[in-house]
This record gives sequence, structure tokens and C-alpha cells, in this order.
Amino acid sequence: MAFGFSQTQDQVEVVKMVRKFVENEIVPVRAYYDEQEEFPWPVIKKMADIGILCMAGPEAINGYPWDHLTRSLAMEELARGCGGIATTPMANLLACEPVEIAGNQEQQEWWFTGLCQKGELGAYCVTEPNAGSDVGAISTNARKDGKHYILNGTKCFISNGSVASKYVVLATLDKSKGHAGFP
Repeated sequence: MAFGFSQTQDQVEVVKMVRKFVENEIVPVRAYYDEQEEFPWPVIKKMADIGILCMAGPEAINGYPWDHLTRSLAMEELARGCGGIATTPMANLLACEPVEIAGNQEQQEWWFTGLCQKGELGAYCVTEPNAGSDVGAISTNARKDGKHYILNGTKCFISNGSVASKYVVLATLDKSKGHAGFP
């Protein structure tokens, strides 16, 4: 079976839309945000307004259930404009994927309503001082307490961490089980 990367018409349109956004909204201000070391909230708000901040999630909640190639094409265009600014929607997407894949309907509605309709940001919290990104070595643990879980641990280097309002935190239920200790 042959494999190719020919773009569908929908993908061509996504690339055109994101390219136009990059040229009009990112390129003119990218140096400013780099020089000022300021988070580009106005640009992020505009991304949310046109839907490219939330490249995942159910269409019913204003999400774009794009396939991975379409998401990659959009990200490539954003990064072409500014790698720093592009990191925010990339981190947002990384945080969305566990909810998209394994979240129940209630969790997806809570998560994606905020991200896709309100322009909130998500963060994916995996990296730890003594484990790096080695999931099997994670020390952060979760302990069930009634209807809730209590988290105990330390995370670091979390993209969107200081600006997100929602977080996916990787924690183990049983560290002695390594990778199998995750629910």
C-alpha cells in the first residue's frame, strides 16, 4: 500500500486560513513580544476567536476534530510565523489529547467548553525534577479521597503552566508498578 502526504481540499483551506492569520496577526508583532518578554494575550485571543487555539475536541463544543496531519499543517504555519507564539497552541493541543482520547463526556464538556468556547488555555504536566519526561519514573502520586483525588508531587518546565486555567497532571496511583501504575 502506498502512503502519501497529499493534502485534501479541507487541509489546503486550513493552511490558507492559518497562513493568512500568521501574516496579519503574528508576523507584525512577533519581535515586540520577544523583546518585551510579554505573553501575547491579544494574539492568543485572536487565535481563539477564529478557532485555531483549540484544534481538538467535539465540533458540538466548537472544537476542530482535525486529524493529526491537519493539526501538523496548522502548527507548521504557526511556527513559520513565530516559534514562541506557536508554542502556546501546541501545548494547548498536547493538554487536550488525553482528554480527547480518554475523557468521559462530562470531562470533555468541562474541558473543551473552556478551551474552545472561552479561549482558556490548558497545560500538560508530566516533567518532574528527578524524572524528566520519563513517565515510568514519575513520583507525583494521586490518592483517592471520597469523590476526589489528592495530588502530591512536584512538576517543572510545564508549557502554558503560568497562563493555563486547566491542567492535565500525570500522577501514579502506585509508583512500584512503573508504567502500569497509571489508571
